[in-house]
Amino acid sequence: ANVVAKLGIDVRVSPRDVMARQVLNFLHTGPVVSRTMLTGSSIGVYELEVQEGSPATEHVLAKLPLPDESLIAAVFHRDYVRVPGADDRLHSGDSVVALIENSVVEATLEQFSVNGR
Repeated sequence: ANVVAKLGIDVRVSPRDVMARQVLNFLHTGPVVSRTMLTGSSIGVYELEVQEGSPATEHVLAKLPLPDESLIAAVFHRDYVRVPGADDRLHSGDSVVALIENSVVEATLEQFSVNGR
């Protein structure tokens, strides 16, 4: 007799799959939507979501205290993607594509999240 079917369970889940999903959920909390490392480099290409109340919403880009080793390459705002200028302001819910050196990832992410998370 199939014990799984008798218990009303119609999908089997492996502990490995559950752990993988939990790790992925952990990685996708906060502002990080996706991350890809440039081959042979210590630079990552990050897609970040600007969170409501984050420091990134408080200043124009020129005044945002981002490390020199990070660059906002594109901003997605209301279904429109553009290369930002120094006087542009980020809004809650915007997505940005950023090039970030590994050594300054934490400092950069703090600008896009609330309470550093």
